[in-house]
Amino acid sequence: MRRGVLTIVAMVAALGVKAESSDSTAMRMYTAREQRHYTSNLYYRNPSSRPSLYKWNYMELSGGYGAQGGTVPMWSGSMVYSPERVNAVTLEMEEGDEMQAAGFDAIMSTRIGSDMTVWGDASYSKGGRNGAKWCETSDYRVVSPYYAADTIGGNFDREAYGFNAGMAYEWNKVDLGISIKYNSAVEYRTRDPRPLNSSLTAEVTAGGNVKTGMGKVGCYIALGKYSQEQRIKFFSALGTAATIYQMEGKIGTYRRFSQAYGSAAYKGHRLSAGMQMRLSTGVPIGMTVEYGRRTMEKILPETRNIVCNKTEAHQIGVEVLTERAMIGSVGWEVLLQTKIGSMKGFQVIYDDGSRGYSQIAEQPNYKQTLANSRGEIHLSLRDEHRADLRLGLWHDYDDSKNMSIGSREQKALLLRTIDLSCSRVARSGMSMMTGHVGLRGRGKDKGAKIEIPKSQPIPSMVGDVKADFERMTSRMTGFGVGGRIDIFVTKRIGSAFIEVDYGYDKYKITKGDGGEHCWSAKVGVTL
Repeated sequence: MRRGVLTIVAMVAALGVKAESSDSTAMRMYTAREQRHYTSNLYYRNPSSRPSLYKWNYMELSGGYGAQGGTVPMWSGSMVYSPERVNAVTLEMEEGDEMQAAGFDAIMSTRIGSDMTVWGDASYSKGGRNGAKWCETSDYRVVSPYYAADTIGGNFDREAYGFNAGMAYEWNKVDLGISIKYNSAVEYRTRDPRPLNSSLTAEVTAGGNVKTGMGKVGCYIALGKYSQEQRIKFFSALGTAATIYQMEGKIGTYRRFSQAYGSAAYKGHRLSAGMQMRLSTGVPIGMTVEYGRRTMEKILPETRNIVCNKTEAHQIGVEVLTERAMIGSVGWEVLLQTKIGSMKGFQVIYDDGSRGYSQIAEQPNYKQTLANSRGEIHLSLRDEHRADLRLGLWHDYDDSKNMSIGSREQKALLLRTIDLSCSRVARSGMSMMTGHVGLRGRGKDKGAKIEIPKSQPIPSMVGDVKADFERMTSRMTGFGVGGRIDIFVTKRIGSAFIEVDYGYDKYKITKGDGGEHCWSAKVGVTL
């Protein structure tokens, strides 16, 4: 807890404690709410492009609590406007039956003079996930398909810290920017054998833009590192410990971890680079092309740091984004984004130890092809009571094959998701209300197919994987609703607020309908 408080204090002290502006506080607060949505776009991966996003000085300090019965992220801004929130609803067994977290965060952006823009956020949360199965690893989506698991399952407690900051400088015809990202977490299970996991993600991004007669041309590069250390702890006698497995693709097992060799580590690296062009003629349009490469190794530290698995992933993303254009009092924006990628996995083969565990070969045993398309249109009515309407459509494709004995093959998992959301700002005297409501839907995918060999040695896991796969490909409908009320200290600067969100998703599966709830509430102040 103390580390989280110090992180928040350090960020506030470094980036300023007061933001003054002659602009409407209501508009500044509403724009800040939208920023968390826009930062998922490729265009704003370049820190030198951020000044166009942070148009006003703004600071917000808040704390709250959230919970849900599935995989819906609840501590990452508005659940209605997040595309990740729509696509993450899979109820996978590794995530557990229920998640909850309490925490606080601080966000801010400010302009220093007419040339420099500074922004940042810091967060701390403490919570856990209950009813997790077949997973002892934190961030299993990051290290997939190779991670540690066992037949115990149970509840996990988690404590996480995050810090992001950046700055951009506009100098004559050149814009320069740099940003840093740091996240760490500690997670442990509350029953034997108790995996204690500590993870760290760090990334630095630098970029620039050059002004031309047509607009801007720019590029950026991002370097990142990931690490996770896992130690198995026992509170009771070692003889009561269950078997611990190293997993492949969630359904294969090929190595037993003994009680003497229970630890594991994950080391990953990431490189991303992109090129951009912003056309300023007519409606401003931003175009971005990005290439990314990510590697991950699974290591057994207690056996001379042997690398037992490797993965290598590549991705190319293309995005077209129009900046807000006005037709009378109506503003509109369009976003088109496509990402395609592939990943290969390798099992590393060593000798029997007679020659110091030297590597003999790398055997390919996993491959995956991924594709994602995303389209959005955003309409807004600018008057004293601003109203917004957002329509989003996502199309996901996943074709995975594990070539090991006792594994699963997943063919043509196609998911189509639609999201319709709207919001409204109402201002009256010394208070402002922001409301939003959203509808989500996903069509049943009849073309998806899963193959599990009869040689699979763990029948209970086969049933769990089949149930997960059915939920992931079934018809889903859902909604989200929320609101926020601000009471201003003055007419222009400062307010206290309370914000509440609620969502529900319903699934049509073979054994009957299933569903999950998600809710969050937080209070805070703006400066």
